[in-house]
Amino acid sequence: VQTVAEIPVVAVEVCRSSGSYEKLCELSSQILSEVLKAEHGDQTVSAAEVLKCLTPLMFLPKSQAKGFGLQFVVNRMMRLANHSSQIKKAVVNLPKYLVHKAPEKAEPRALAVESIMEIVKVLAFEDQVEFTHYVVKMSQGKGQFRLLSVDLILMLMTTLRDPLGLDSGDKVENLWGLTCLEASIERCSDVTAGIKARALTNLAQVVGFFSGNNRSRTLLKEVMGFGNEGLSSTKCRMNDLLLKRCMDEKAAVRKAALFLISKLTVLLRGALDGELLKIVGMACSDPLVSIRKAAISALSEVH
Repeated sequence: VQTVAEIPVVAVEVCRSSGSYEKLCELSSQILSEVLKAEHGDQTVSAAEVLKCLTPLMFLPKSQAKGFGLQFVVNRMMRLANHSSQIKKAVVNLPKYLVHKAPEKAEPRALAVESIMEIVKVLAFEDQVEFTHYVVKMSQGKGQFRLLSVDLILMLMTTLRDPLGLDSGDKVENLWGLTCLEASIERCSDVTAGIKARALTNLAQVVGFFSGNNRSRTLLKEVMGFGNEGLSSTKCRMNDLLLKRCMDEKAAVRKAALFLISKLTVLLRGALDGELLKIVGMACSDPLVSIRKAAISALSEVH
């Protein structure tokens, strides 16, 4: 298994034509598929070993080798999983395993998130939801996992089916997407500046993603406290959070907070309340030119 998993990596440098490389990868896939058959031993052990050896491929930059690793999991192993509960369990647990093996640096971490999501997308819906709960728990863990969680939450919210339950008829409080949204908001007050900035930026992208649809926009406004006249506790909390982040000592955090406010302006159709207007107005006096420009840009969206 270790040898066959390494062949597609080495072959990238050796094969002179894409046709030859594809044939070699197909042969490797056939060998790994054969190893996974029950007649060759405990499928739980075999599947774990195959996935362990393919994991390094999934953290590579975009390449044929990375494509081989992902395609073997999402196509070959998922087909085998239909007939083997042991293989299915191994594939379902793979995203969690990849989380713990993910690099900390920005670009490799982004590649890890990309690979994790490719696998999560082919899981059954109940397994996808179970993984979102795992990610929410991660958001309370060590720094590297908190950072990874805010990136995964963005992808989960914008990739998986019906995160806000608009088509399911479920009660709002039981929806996985809202749990993810709450975790993202909590990370906007993280003790680490880099995580705060990333959480604010990603939350802004989530807000922007759901602002284009009337039903999702209405629900998001309700969840974030902007759906009713007068100040709700959630709205006060959001305003307080944004005020603190716009006054943060780190420029990246202040800039990310303004980016979120600009997306909230779109969500609210330009109707910012007095508190948010004061916050943006204060940012217009920021020491940094780039942040003053961001604040003025946010104000230009207000009607």
